[in-house]
Amino acid sequence: MRTSRPAVAIALAAAIALGVVGCSGSAPAASAKTSFQQQANTICRQMKVRGEALTAPVSTAKDPEALPKVLRQMNELIIDTVGQLRALTPPPGDEATVAAALDALAESGAAAASVADVPGDTANQATVSSVLKVQADAQKASDAAMSAYGLNDCVFG
Repeated sequence: MRTSRPAVAIALAAAIALGVVGCSGSAPAASAKTSFQQQANTICRQMKVRGEALTAPVSTAKDPEALPKVLRQMNELIIDTVGQLRALTPPPGDEATVAAALDALAESGAAAASVADVPGDTANQATVSSVLKVQADAQKASDAAMSAYGLNDCVFG
């Protein structure tokens, strides 16, 4: 059974926007890390609220450009969020880990936006499938990096 591009893309946009809401936690001795996690998770919760507002009308949109527009807006939202997260000061010694997690989140957003650039006709099914796989892989990498560092509200899968 073939899944239509709009159905797959709507599911993708919803997954990006809704995510898995969790809570951060860390040992009291790591107060700098706990503080960073709380600040970062707050930023990501705000991103998810804004993302939900973007994706809500997509399921009822009749305009074929509605979904590509939302995917591009989601990427812009992720770029903004990554900028806010980069403005935070990671705990000493965690800079590289945090930077890698943020890079993975940015890549996931860019990969989602690239889905919008592929024409959805049947002649492009292989390209659409390929781009969706790249996005799914980027999302998994982002989710793993964010979860491993305790940024559970930055996890989307």
